[in-house]
Amino acid sequence: MARHSKNSDSAIWIGVFILVVAPIAFFIWLYQQIGAWGIIGVVGILAALIATGFAAHFYKEKTEAEARTQRIQRDLAEIEQKLIEARRHGATLPPRAIPQQTTLNDFEWVGGGDAVSANLRLQYQDAAGNVTERTVEVKAFTEHPSGGIEAFCHLRQSRRSFYYHRMQKVVDLDSGEVIDEPWAWLDARRRASPDFALSENLSAIWPELEVLVYVCRADGRMMAPERALVVSYMQKRKPELSTFPVAKLEKVLKDDVANLSPAQFKHCVAQCRQLDEEVRSDLVSTAVAVVATQSSVAEAEDVALDYLHEKLLAHAEQP
Repeated sequence: MARHSKNSDSAIWIGVFILVVAPIAFFIWLYQQIGAWGIIGVVGILAALIATGFAAHFYKEKTEAEARTQRIQRDLAEIEQKLIEARRHGATLPPRAIPQQTTLNDFEWVGGGDAVSANLRLQYQDAAGNVTERTVEVKAFTEHPSGGIEAFCHLRQSRRSFYYHRMQKVVDLDSGEVIDEPWAWLDARRRASPDFALSENLSAIWPELEVLVYVCRADGRMMAPERALVVSYMQKRKPELSTFPVAKLEKVLKDDVANLSPAQFKHCVAQCRQLDEEVRSDLVSTAVAVVATQSSVAEAEDVALDYLHEKLLAHAEQP
């Protein structure tokens, strides 16, 4: 037992020498040979080599992951194309012919209003392989071919989800058109709708609307004359908006534009600094006109106007 303990102590001291004493002795010797700057240079070279090795490893991992993703996407596209061809020839497919997500909620939904409203007749195969005829009213859809639609099903008298890959036949009840790619058909219908045009035009001037609505609400309310001025600005900036009812545009201002904090207002103003000088001037002039509709000026309105002048006009007025 004593001999074993003695051997263990010897092994410990040898380990201490290798891990502590030997490196210290090596660096003392190296210092004597090449000096402090030489040691710093050696350490820098070693660090650079280690960093290069890690970078090469991570780059290799990233490249391999991207290649795997591309292969999976290519395989899915081939499967979806085969499904389309099979549907065109009237084939009955097994319910799980295409790999699918666990739930349709894994996809991003597009929906709301008339933008995606459509009445369709589906020949639909459920998970058990049963095929039924469904008349549905589409309420929302996914743009990905592996997704599906949310629709009111007249057969079940409730709102249901339907996967694209289980639709054996799709017919538009309004036109009688047989639809081969419902995701593309629905997206084209959405893009052709007035609601889509409204959304596209509003998104192009959204920071400007947020700035003006903030000024309108700075005194705690947004009156009809103020809304009228903002609508006029909207129609001037995007003439396409003149085709929409004024009441619809005012509803956007009241319901869709959020109540901003002062910090969020300043962020929107910073975005507006990228606008042309003429547009910036018109924006500030509209804000001034909004405040002028009231007999008195609230402190928050005055602060907002000063900030707009400082950030959007001051640099343009300098010689």
